[in-house]
Amino acid sequence: MTDERPPIVDKLRDAVQRQERQRRQVKPFSIAELKATGQVVGLCIVMACLYGMVHAQLGLRVSEEYFTLSPLLLFHIQPSALLALWWGVFATWWVGVVLGAPLAFICRYGPRPKLDAAKLIRPILVLLLVMGVASIVAGVMGYHLGRVPKIILQRLPADRRAAYAANRWAHCTAFIVGLFGGFVLWFHAWRRRRALAEPRPEVRLPLSETSRN
Repeated sequence: MTDERPPIVDKLRDAVQRQERQRRQVKPFSIAELKATGQVVGLCIVMACLYGMVHAQLGLRVSEEYFTLSPLLLFHIQPSALLALWWGVFATWWVGVVLGAPLAFICRYGPRPKLDAAKLIRPILVLLLVMGVASIVAGVMGYHLGRVPKIILQRLPADRRAAYAANRWAHCTAFIVGLFGGFVLWFHAWRRRRALAEPRPEVRLPLSETSRN
């Protein structure tokens, strides 16, 4: 009785090793690699802008003055819904770049198995969901505890100050949670690549009766 593995096992092992060698030989600045890196950064920018636009539209329903009276507003856009859309992109695109560029480096650089943009959609959506929940909680707290900056106080009616404070707290919280969530996302990507690089136990197929004899 001999304990020989079927030829299919050796073929599968050789195929996996060949793919591993090809993956390690990918040039870091090849067109395909630059495209994959750009997709990661682009995904972060798109996700950040989409969240910003949704957040701004909801914030517009709470306090329109938060957008029309902002000292950072470079020019006025009518109607206010269009202004909120513009504000959502203007305030978030750079966040996608700041968080997406290091994330792309973590996901793509080095000999370990690489992560593409498709594998980041789910963790980014989880981060955006956490940001949304945290913003709602902060908005409720800001409505009762928040204060309006002095530069806005004189231009804002007294009955609109609580809503303005709620909007302010919600937006600031979104930025803070997004920043720390970005760090968590970086760590998640690094840890996932390390897990993929760990050697896996060799798969042994059951021997047939003929190979045992």
